[in-house]
Amino acid sequence: MEGYLVFLKDVVLNYGYLIVFIFVLLENVFIIGFLVPGTIVLLVASFYTQIGYFNSILLVFIAYLATFFGDNISFFIGRYASSKINFIDRILSKYPQQDIIINKEWFFIIFNFSPYSRVMLPLFLGASKYPLKKWFIYSLISSFLFAFGFFIIGYGVASIALSLNEALNSASTLQFFCTIILAGWLSIILFSIKRNKKL
Repeated sequence: MEGYLVFLKDVVLNYGYLIVFIFVLLENVFIIGFLVPGTIVLLVASFYTQIGYFNSILLVFIAYLATFFGDNISFFIGRYASSKINFIDRILSKYPQQDIIINKEWFFIIFNFSPYSRVMLPLFLGASKYPLKKWFIYSLISSFLFAFGFFIIGYGVASIALSLNEALNSASTLQFFCTIILAGWLSIILFSIKRNKKL
């Protein structure tokens, strides 16, 4: 892990804002997002912002744009290419949009904090023809919260502990709890759907 962090640190410090934008964007794109360490790159950049390598406002803005664009690439893949992704069609035929999202949209504000929903939720919402205006609103809010939240973790831990590993541990804990929230959210939805079908 230490060697991996040293490698990422060198990449971030050598390529700066560009590599942050590319990695954060790709981490939010369907399938690719499971392979690209965008969150770690953002944390590394945020950590080194505290000691003067990056401008705080510019870094958050770039991470915000990258997250937003990545989310929307996945959303529009779902909207216009979901017919070529068989498992999406199967899920949506079993659980239509109105069953999945009614009264549960509050979760969309924090979906970027879970690595699984960050990659998959925009794709499913696009495939289900979720209203564009509402999607953009939730995507804008969630993208900012993600960029600012992980910046604060990296920058804050650098101020207190001066340990990049501590920043990564804090980020992992946050993502774990958000994933638990996601699992609870999905469980409630599936339980509601089954109960309604029985009535």
